[in-house]
Amino acid sequence: MVLSAQFLLARQALFGGTSWELHGAVGGLAALPVLLLVGSSLSVARIRGFAWSAGLTGLLYMIQVALALGGPGLLAFHPFNAALLLTSTLVLAAKLERRSSATRANRARTSR
Repeated sequence: MVLSAQFLLARQALFGGTSWELHGAVGGLAALPVLLLVGSSLSVARIRGFAWSAGLTGLLYMIQVALALGGPGLLAFHPFNAALLLTSTLVLAAKLERRSSATRANRARTSR
């Protein structure tokens, strides 16, 4: 949700005449769910299998921040990395949902 908002805020800043400050602030707040995701995948046994995917998402987020703080040359790669970051979060969400669905199906089978 936060990443989708980031895309919309960037569009507003580019074409709608709003400032980039809100985009930057929401981007900073995005650190909370990313850190929670990475920390949980390393500490919660049930989702430890997602540590690699969560770590990749965390790495892409750190790169995103570095690109935002860099000069115009680095800032040119910021939208591309944003797309990679969005893709990695969507893949991770799909993996988590697939695991959740499989767990529910196994519980239904064993309860019969």
